[in-house]
Amino acid sequence: QHLPEGSAVPATRISRAFGFASLGAGLALGTAAEFARRTLGGSSSNNNGNLVLSNDANAQRLSDSLRRMRGAAMKLGQML
Repeated sequence: QHLPEGSAVPATRISRAFGFASLGAGLALGTAAEFARRTLGGSSSNNNGNLVLSNDANAQRLSDSLRRMRGAAMKLGQML
């Protein structure tokens, strides 16, 4: 899955900080949702023991967010 042609890469410090902040918030919400799903007895598609942070939705969210960044973060996102 590739980014659309001409998608903007964050150029300012504020836009990069906002990108990381929204990634953190998204990961926190995804982790809370996974924890609630496991606590209430629902099954998860990727049940890695007690690691509620590592689920498919959070992995995709992390990869998508890092691919939009610059420099080393972008390269890490491209490799994921």
